[in-house]
Amino acid sequence: MPDLLRALPAPDYRYFELAGDHYACGRQMGQATELRQLDGRPADLAFAAACAEAVRAQHAPLIEEYRGYADAQGRPWSDVLPHFSLNHPAGLAGGCSTLVWRAENGHVMVARNYDFAAYQRARHLIRSAPPAVEPVLGTNAGLIGGRYDGVNAAGVFVALHLVRADLPARVGPGVPFHLVPRILLETCQTARQALSRLRAMPLLFPFNYVIADANDFFAVETYPGAIGVRRGEDVLVTTNHYQHPDLERYHGGRKADDSRRRAARLLELWAERRGDPLAWSQVVLADHIAPLCHHERALATLWALTVDLTARRLAYCPGPPCQTPFSELPWPSRPA
Repeated sequence: MPDLLRALPAPDYRYFELAGDHYACGRQMGQATELRQLDGRPADLAFAAACAEAVRAQHAPLIEEYRGYADAQGRPWSDVLPHFSLNHPAGLAGGCSTLVWRAENGHVMVARNYDFAAYQRARHLIRSAPPAVEPVLGTNAGLIGGRYDGVNAAGVFVALHLVRADLPARVGPGVPFHLVPRILLETCQTARQALSRLRAMPLLFPFNYVIADANDFFAVETYPGAIGVRRGEDVLVTTNHYQHPDLERYHGGRKADDSRRRAARLLELWAERRGDPLAWSQVVLADHIAPLCHHERALATLWALTVDLTARRLAYCPGPPCQTPFSELPWPSRPA
């Protein structure tokens, strides 16, 4: 199996503990990181500004975080504004896999791999607790304010999955994918509350979101202007295609064979589960049959998480789970 950690320039695995309000968090990230360059079309600043207003309506403190980031780098607002719309269609490679299940001891467990092109250097783990929001421990790949997966102090887990769907001809202003988990984690105390909030949110891109806590877990399949919800009882698998019958037609001509293979493989492995659930989940994420653990330049596993939402335990793996050990991390909490 090729070792892309050595074959490519060193990835940027860094851990940040941010202090203060959202503006202060933005300044700290602006001082420590470079502004990620967006791919695709030239910036439409008017549309980006409309998306910023959609974000403000959902969670106004994030606007201050962007301002802190811009101020830290001495940038005009127009430099960071495109990060509200991301400037391009959501058609990049992605192969994330998430399994949520209720273990024999009653605990709700999560196993999650985040996969993307191996050239993506920014792979950050961030702990933050601004005033008046839930403390959060989550990951980001260099987009201002983003969280791609993570947990909050109340015991809610959220993760995103790109869906390879045909994009509509026109999309109204909405919330970009990387801010959706952040908003839900900072503002919700239960999975049901997060589900309700996501249902009402205008969204820019086709994505699947996993929302879970110690009582409930959901796969929320979204397309601009459409949404479908699958509720888990014993097990729930989410990859990069729509499984809800109301959304399957939005794939158009795009293929999702690899995503379907990963979903089927996760169910096969779940049916054969044994032993300690947290340890078992780490072995599952290293599976190469579908594969779940990726090592190609076009698609590599950048990080992995295993979570016991009932016991509030989280373990993080910075890299492919077959090569990199998991480390257990403290649950997010308010600083003393």
